[in-house]
Amino acid sequence: MRDHIEELLRAVGYIEAHLDGPFRLAETAREAGMSAFHFSRVFASVTGEPASEYARKRRLTRAADRLLS
Repeated sequence: MRDHIEELLRAVGYIEAHLDGPFRLAETAREAGMSAFHFSRVFASVTGEPASEYARKRRLTRAADRLLS
C-alpha cells in the first residue's frame, strides 16, 4: 500500500471543517481523492478506526471543551 498521509491529512481537515454537519463518507473520500471503499480501508488501516468513529469522537471532544469553557 502506498503512503497516503497527504490524502488522509486533507480528509481529516475536511472532517474538522464539517463537524457541525453529518458525516458523509463519499464527500470525505472525494476530498482525499479516493473512492469511498478505498478511503474507508486506508483510513482504518492507518488510524485504527473508521472515519465515522473519528468524526464522532471529535464532535464529543469539541462538545466537552465547550462545556468546560
